[in-house]
Amino acid sequence: MKNSASNCSQIQALQRQSKQLLPEITAIFLQLDYGQIVHQRISQQNSSQDEFCQTATIQQAITQTVLYQGLTRARHPSFGAVMIKWQLTLADSSNSYQAADLNHEAHVLQALQISQQSPTATLAIAPPTLAYTTSPINLLQQPYQLSHLVLPFYPLGSLAQQLRSKQHSSLTAVQKQHFIKQAASIIAALHKQGWLHNDLKPSNILLSEPVLKDSFLSNNTNSISDVNAANKINDTNANREIASLLLTDFALADSMDNDFSQEHKMSSAGTPAYLAPECWQGHAATEQSDIYAFGVMIYEILTGERPFNTSKQSGDPMIDWATQHCQRSIPKLSEAYRCYQFILDKALAKQRQRRYEHMQELITDLASLETS
Repeated sequence: MKNSASNCSQIQALQRQSKQLLPEITAIFLQLDYGQIVHQRISQQNSSQDEFCQTATIQQAITQTVLYQGLTRARHPSFGAVMIKWQLTLADSSNSYQAADLNHEAHVLQALQISQQSPTATLAIAPPTLAYTTSPINLLQQPYQLSHLVLPFYPLGSLAQQLRSKQHSSLTAVQKQHFIKQAASIIAALHKQGWLHNDLKPSNILLSEPVLKDSFLSNNTNSISDVNAANKINDTNANREIASLLLTDFALADSMDNDFSQEHKMSSAGTPAYLAPECWQGHAATEQSDIYAFGVMIYEILTGERPFNTSKQSGDPMIDWATQHCQRSIPKLSEAYRCYQFILDKALAKQRQRRYEHMQELITDLASLETS
C-alpha cells in the first residue's frame, strides 16, 4: 500500500508512540460498556510478520490508509463474551472518516445476516453482527477513526487450531470428513448468496459449538450420516441444521454481482498458501478460486499439512508461492484417504476450466464417498 509522504511521517510517528495506542482504544471500549478487555492481536497494515498480515493483494484495490488492525476479546452486559475486530484509519483532509475494508466486511456480514433470516435458510454461514460502530480518536494531535466490528466469542476457536499437530493426531476419519463436508456446505451457501470469500483457510473457519456429540466421538461411528443426525435441532420454529462451522473474516469478500461497487472489487487477493494459480497470473477471482483454496484445506484437514509450502529462508517468498501453486504437481494422499484423491485432483487443477465449476458439484462427489 502506497501512502503520501505526509501519511508516511504520521505512520512513523504513530509507531514511535505505539504504547499510547492500546490505552486509548481501551478507554473507548470502556466508555461503550465493554469490560474484561484483552487485546489479543495488533498489527500494522504493511507488516508481514504473522498470518494476520500475510494476506496478499496482487493488485491493490483498497486506497484508504489503515494504520493498525487488531483483535480484542471483551465482555458486554448485553452481548456477553465478544470478539472485537477493529482498525485505526487516518481522517482525510476534509475531516470525513473512511472505514476502509472493515466497513466492507460489516456490509457483507449484514447482507449475509439478512439472507440467513429467510425461512428457507437451513445453514448459518457467518457469525451474527452484534454491533458495528466508529469513534473519533486523537493521537499525536491528529484526528483518526477507530472502527470496530463486534462478533460473538466462540471458545472452541478456529479450524486451524484443530489442525495443529497435537490436535490433528487425535482427529478421527469421521471428524475429518465432517469438517470437510460442513466447510463445503457453508462455502456453497456463501456462493449461493452471491459472494466470493477470497481468503478461505482454516483460521477463517470458526467452530460455533461442539463439532460432534459425545456419542458420536467413538470409533463405532461409521458414516457421516450419523454425524448429521447428531447435528439436527428439533424445535417448533424451524427444522434447521446446527452449523458447527462458520465462515469469518470477509475483508476480501467480493460480490458476484457485476453491479456491486467497484471500490472493493478484488482482481486477485488472498493468503499465498491458498491462492489459486490464475490469481498469481493476474486474473480475477471466481468461484473456482474459492474451490481451489478449499482443495488446499481438504488436503490440510486430512493430513495436517499443506500440499504446497515454501522455505522460511526464501529470498522471494511470493515468487516461490507462485511457483508452487502454478507448477508443482498435486501431492498424492496416503492409502487411508485415497478415496478423496479424485476430489482433490479436480479441486486443485491448475487450469480453472478443469476445476469444479461450482461447490455443489464437489459436495455431490463427497456424498458419493458415503455410498462407495
